[in-house]
Amino acid sequence: MILIISDRSDYSTSNVIDWLNHYHVEWVRLNAEIISGAQMRWNRKGSTEFTIESEGRKIQSQQITKVWYRHGDMNYQLDLNQFPENEGIANHMNYEWKTLVQSISSSLSELPKIGNPAIGDDLNKLEV
Repeated sequence: MILIISDRSDYSTSNVIDWLNHYHVEWVRLNAEIISGAQMRWNRKGSTEFTIESEGRKIQSQQITKVWYRHGDMNYQLDLNQFPENEGIANHMNYEWKTLVQSISSSLSELPKIGNPAIGDDLNKLEV
């Protein structure tokens, strides 16, 4: 299955998905701004497995065979209103989230991919 990391409003991604459907290619779109959670675990063979939760569905790493970074990245900011009495907890949780995302990104980097989240929106089309 192809994991497509994009923004919800990206029209070009929707057009590509139409073609993927036409050719019966299995895909899942992860709109980077709508991640509600993630988990990572190490299996008995010593490799990592992860699950990303978004829009009521769970995307499991074992199902992903390729990645397309269209726009966006797995950004998530914890709602500070959840911890009104202690901003330090919220800051710590955000730090832990960033660590988790780095590990997930590292796992995804081992798969065949198009795009590079490190470049982000700083891509110079003339250089490409």
